[in-house]
Formats: sequence, C-alpha cells, structure tokens
Amino acid sequence: MNQSNRSDIGARLLFGIITLMVGSALLGVRQVGVSGLKTAQSWTPTPCLIERSEFDRDSEGDRYLVIEYRYLVNGKRYRGDRLDMVPGRGGDEGEWEQQLHEAHPKGAEATCYVNPDRPDQSVLDPTHGDDATRNLLLLSTPFLTAGAALLFSVGWSVVHRRTDESVALQTADPLPPPPRNLTWPQRVALLRPPTETLLAWAFLVGFVIIFKMLEGPEHVRDLMVRDEVTVEGSVTAIEQAPAQESRRQLYELSFQYEYADQLREGVSYTFDGGYDVDDPVTVVVDPGEPSRARIAETRQRLTPVWILLFPGGVIALLVPGIVTSYLSRFRYWGLARHGEAAGAILVDAGRSDVANPLTKHEFTANGSTYLVNPRSAISADQLYCTVLYRRGAPHHNVGLSTQDEAVLHGDAGWRSAFGLILVPLICVAAIAGILAI
Repeated sequence: MNQSNRSDIGARLLFGIITLMVGSALLGVRQVGVSGLKTAQSWTPTPCLIERSEFDRDSEGDRYLVIEYRYLVNGKRYRGDRLDMVPGRGGDEGEWEQQLHEAHPKGAEATCYVNPDRPDQSVLDPTHGDDATRNLLLLSTPFLTAGAALLFSVGWSVVHRRTDESVALQTADPLPPPPRNLTWPQRVALLRPPTETLLAWAFLVGFVIIFKMLEGPEHVRDLMVRDEVTVEGSVTAIEQAPAQESRRQLYELSFQYEYADQLREGVSYTFDGGYDVDDPVTVVVDPGEPSRARIAETRQRLTPVWILLFPGGVIALLVPGIVTSYLSRFRYWGLARHGEAAGAILVDAGRSDVANPLTKHEFTANGSTYLVNPRSAISADQLYCTVLYRRGAPHHNVGLSTQDEAVLHGDAGWRSAFGLILVPLICVAAIAGILAI
C-alpha cells in the first residue's frame, strides 16, 4: 500500500471514529431527554405558588432563569425549581425562559406537574424540550451514519487494496483512445476530493459549532435590516457584567417595557454605567418577535460582534477552499473522456506526502517533455503514473492516482466515492442541525 493510500485510510479511520463518538454522545443525551419527557406526561397537574422568579448567572457568566414554587400534595407542602425535563441547557432557551419568566412572576398562581409516586419531584413545563430532543436525533443521525460508513469504507479498502493496486498498475492494459465512455459511478468516483478536503469538512463543522456557541446566528439576525419600533420603558436593575472588554467594564441593564398590551422584560449591555434604577429609557422592539428588545444605544448580546471574526473568518476561508477542491476535480471528467494518455515518470520526489508542488513527474508528448500538473492527486512514492492531457496543449494535464487509474480501468470505484457523496452530505446535514438547534 503506497503512502497516499495509507494517508487516505488513516484520515478516514480517524474521521470515522470521531464522528461515531460524537453521534453516540448526542444520541445518549437525546435518549435521556426523551425518557424524561415521556415520564412527565403521566404526572399530575397541581396548583402551585411562585415564590421566586428571576434571572441569575452561573460561574461562566451565562444568564439563566430561576423559578421556585411551592405546592401541596395530600396536605404536605413541597417545593420545586425544575423548569423542564431536558437535562442541561442547549443554548437556545433564552426566548423560552423569557416567556416563562413573564408568565410566572413572583406571587403568581400557576400549575406544576407532580410525580404521583414521588411527590417531591415536580416540573413546571413538562412539554418543553420536545423540539430539542428531535433536533438532537436529527443531529446525531448524520454523525452516526458518517462514522459507520467511513469505518466500513476503511475495512473494504484494506481487504481489497491488493486488487485495486494491481488493476491500477497494469501497464499492459493501457487506456482506450478517446472518446471514452464513463459510467456514472466512474464519474462520481473521479470527483472524489483529496484527503485534505475531507479533513476540511471536519474543521468546517467544528468552527460552525464554535460560531453557534458564540451566538453567531443571533448576531447575524440582529444585524439584518428589519422593521423596528420604539416604545418607552424603564430600568429595573443594573449589574456589572461578569467579564470586561478591552479593560472596560461592561454593565448589564435589566429593563421592562409594554408592547401589545403586555408587560415584558429584557436585558441590554453597555459600557455606560450612568443609568439608575427606574430611569426612563427608549426600548427598540422587533415587532415580529416582541421578546427581542434592547435599550436604544446599547447591544442585546453579552458577546460582542467582533469575537465572531475568528470563527467566521475560518469558515469564510474553508468554504471557498472546499468548493474549489471539488471544482478542480471536474477537469478529470473532460480529460478522462477526451484527453490523450501518456506515461509519466517521477524525476523529483520532493517530500513524501501527497500532491505537493515539489513532487515532479514528467511525460513526453509531441516530441517535448512536460511536467505533470502539481495539483494532481499523485504521491511522491508513485514512480510511474498515467497522465491525461489536452491534445494540442499538453501543459493542460492531470496525473492519475492509483485510485483514479483503477476507476478508468474498469473499477467503478463506488467505495472511493464515499468521500464525495457521503461526507459532504453528512456535514451539510450536521451544520444545518447545529444552526437549527
């Protein structure tokens, strides 16, 4: 097995194990949530009194809702503080928590749901989280499928590697003259990108997760032009934010405002600490989502927009690179059908990795010597390779890797097409699921 094959199999093995582990973890969290939701459906609705309803912060400075309530079961008083049955926080509860806070102010009478077998167990909103568990299932499925398929492709490649390489290196069986007929499996296999592109997909998913964790989609939505209205409100609390920016203290302003005949609450952030409780303020409200509001001349998010420059910049670099990698493989289609074939020999090994400009293969056409395109997917330990070039312009050429030669010699290479068909589709589905959560 040559160096390029080993690198390809190693990358697929690593990527397959990682994606399988991620998918299994997501599925495990989802199963815990589903179990809790099903259990709470049989709990008994019970009147309760809200004793506390306010926002607090954890050790990392993240804002979360705290509601404490008391209720009676068989004449005995109990207290509860559980809001829903989903363990942990998925990062998208802000709007739900705001609505829950507005619907359950301190001193209000409400309904909680109590475990009839364990009256000390209760929950305020047993239905919340159904969408979250569904999203986790959608998100885990692509990872599980990708991991299983990639591990299967690794096993298949190891078992059949001798057959593939022997077919590819049969110099006694040259390519037929153009035009050549290519089946659709052959076309798909020829479009398979290099290993580096498959790893780029993994990095893309990772940086999308970081982008999501930094509230990137919310920031983008905030920056989009939309019809906003202004209403009058007042400051209800002023606190120092848990972190500074550029050595400047950031302040959290809690405020209340009335919109559509309903009293609402919100939070804004500013470097200006010159506000006092009960100060009148102008509140900017999104009429499409009235719970999305901020005090004028302040921002709505704790994380600043500029913090998105790093993950956003990496994503902006990865996406064109991935697209370009796939587009460059389209050259193989045209030359595989209509290009002239010649044998190329290694004249400078350069480094021992795959497809680098220091690796030089030469071939002869029309009485002259030409270099094989350095962007071709051939490795430094490939002493000989087949090169396809444009008639009349041999400098327009591509060198064929052993996998490409196997495809053109009759092996449809459907297992080699996993990288083209499966990994991109799985990663796109994963990215869509991440952004939808």
